[in-house]
Amino acid sequence: MRFPRGRPIIENTRLEFINLDNVLSAAKRERAHRISGYVVVTYHDTAELIFLNQGEPFNAARIAPERREIVPIGEVVEKAKKSSIGTLSEYATDELLLKLMISSVTLKPLKTQVDLTRIQPRIFIDKLKTSKFNGFIWVRTGLDESFIYFENGVIPVCYIAGWTEKAVEEEVYPTLAKPEARVAVFDRLEKAVAVQATPAQVDMF
Repeated sequence: MRFPRGRPIIENTRLEFINLDNVLSAAKRERAHRISGYVVVTYHDTAELIFLNQGEPFNAARIAPERREIVPIGEVVEKAKKSSIGTLSEYATDELLLKLMISSVTLKPLKTQVDLTRIQPRIFIDKLKTSKFNGFIWVRTGLDESFIYFENGVIPVCYIAGWTEKAVEEEVYPTLAKPEARVAVFDRLEKAVAVQATPAQVDMF
């Protein structure tokens, strides 16, 4: 599965060559690792993500083609340590992308399964603009996930799967036009994202 990437810190490294504890504690040792972003562990049918705030893990999710859920950080860590397959990547991103990714897991969409073969993507987007829509569109094409963010009917930024840089509105239409595109509309973002205890904090008790 692919998500918007941001700046790569580690990319597509096999789990057997990674010390995940060192990756997650790097911010304590080096200022350069105090980033907002995410670590993604990719298995053949699932992506498990650990979200970072200033380099510190604060939440985690499991995303599969037909399942999306928040999971304990420790569960993701332990599975990765025991696995002999899978790859790990770490990306520095802005906080808005993290909120979009987490909100797409935790919130119920306003509308799902929007059929863009029956309504042209530009007409669909224009309707949301005209209504002064606030929220975001989640787009899945195959195993790729992208996000289109709205503020009062304006699209200030888009995040496209696999892209390092942010995108503008015109650049997202080819993704929306793909026959396999699945679209859901969310009318808000999570205002306050829950912060989990890290495995190290749990071990203190």
